Amino acid sequence: MIFIVQRLYIKEFLKVFAIISIGLSSIFGLVGLIDKIDNFMSYNPPLSLFVKYWIFSIPRYLNYLLPMATLLSILFVFSMAVKRKEVVAIKASAGKMKSILAPFIIIGIVLVLLGFFIGEIVVPLSTKKNIYITNIITKKK
Repeated sequence: MIFIVQRLYIKEFLKVFAIISIGLSSIFGLVGLIDKIDNFMSYNPPLSLFVKYWIFSIPRYLNYLLPMATLLSILFVFSMAVKRKEVVAIKASAGKMKSILAPFIIIGIVLVLLGFFIGEIVVPLSTKKNIYITNIITKKK
């Protein structure tokens, strides 16, 4: 029974985590693009360059939001479990909360490694690409 509950919580965590991290990163990337759009509009660039600039700005914000999205997702999943009285049911059936929470330690380690990978490899590459796109728009070499 514990494995079924663990799998349910992990699935719910991953759904909420994906929505929060990708959604907020996309929104912040769009806000960053809107902030820079005044500098770009005098050059009349095509829409495709704006879209590329927005897409390449998402990893930077994803790197910033990864810890917050993890915390919010875990809090959301377990607060909903408390609200639905699932924690009481697990404890009443002689289940241990340590065994329910153990996979989240592994998920946390994986997310730390993912954050390191994004911060050290993906963000510098996407920032270089954004600088390149900015230079194309402003017609600099």
